[in-house]
Amino acid sequence: MFTRISRRFSAIPPGNTPRRLALACFTLCLALQPLAAGPKVTLTTPELIDEFRDYQAVLDEYAQTYCDDIAEIVGDSLDKPLFMEGFSAAAGVSSLVGAAAREPGLPSLSVGSAAAVYAESLGPSLAGELSSLDPESDMRAGLCVQPVVVNMGATLPLFGRKTYAGLSFGYIDADTGTYGIKALSAGLFAGARVFARRPSLLAWEGLTLELGGEWAATGLSTVAEPGNITQEVSLDPDADGPLVPQSVTLRVDPVIKAGIDTNMIALRAAAKTGVTFFRALTLTAGGGVAWSYARSEITVDTQDQIVIDSYLGQLVKEGKNGSISIEGSAAELVSRHVIPYFQGGASFRVGSFSLSVPVVWKPGEALGSGLFLGLSL
Repeated sequence: MFTRISRRFSAIPPGNTPRRLALACFTLCLALQPLAAGPKVTLTTPELIDEFRDYQAVLDEYAQTYCDDIAEIVGDSLDKPLFMEGFSAAAGVSSLVGAAAREPGLPSLSVGSAAAVYAESLGPSLAGELSSLDPESDMRAGLCVQPVVVNMGATLPLFGRKTYAGLSFGYIDADTGTYGIKALSAGLFAGARVFARRPSLLAWEGLTLELGGEWAATGLSTVAEPGNITQEVSLDPDADGPLVPQSVTLRVDPVIKAGIDTNMIALRAAAKTGVTFFRALTLTAGGGVAWSYARSEITVDTQDQIVIDSYLGQLVKEGKNGSISIEGSAAELVSRHVIPYFQGGASFRVGSFSLSVPVVWKPGEALGSGLFLGLSL
């Protein structure tokens, strides 16, 4: 991360360069929202006791000179447009899962979870490709999870008993300390069901046509601990005064919170049909097309203490060790996707309650699924 700094500072042992701060941050992002100008870097040097004000001035000069360089290097290291496009596409697919689980007709309420994965070549080889990723990798792949999704729908008698409309929404904000997930969504839908037969031991569910739209903001984050990062600073190395030559080692043990955030708007049109067996088990199949517009960004947030591991370390004022913070967007991408897809699912009903497992599939690229518990009112 400090490639340019090393030109002025003394050499750093291989394998412990500050550049690993940015690389480790992005590596953990892989396990997991206007264009950003880059992350904001703030560096405060340790404050020495008053008798060493001359050394303090030199330390401050070195620190402040390179803040812009650090921000630029972090931004370049985390600029992964293919990953951001993959996460945007996955968000669009996940918005289709809840719609595949809905049942038109009677007033109904369902609560469940949805998830989707997107990859340029979705297949058995994907696991191997992901396992071989390194900090320099960039591939069109992504994940979106919506742990809590609520669907509410009812018939529209004014337009005929075969028509219906409703809304959906979802929210979660959970953080375990190591991993975090945020999801907020809201949507509207309307449709009609035609040719449906009366319930019987074997009944055709007719043809359902539906239009809808959804907005969603999702985020996945994780914490990285790359270990100690050291940097050596030579103060007056040529001994030409007025300072006594000093070799100062600065050390940071960073804890970095990194993530990928996505804001997405999607519109869709779909059709499906199905068959119900014994008034309990329903199998559905259909398809549609969706259009999504999304902004994805890679974010980084770290604030850590700077420690001096040399003689000057004994001359730092108590509680004034200094700090470095990096926060904000390291990279951002706007993308648009047209998603033709197939949908299917199975639901089991007992009385007014139902359990549904919907599936959404874009051949070769995306797969979404979920689990929903429903109640007919």
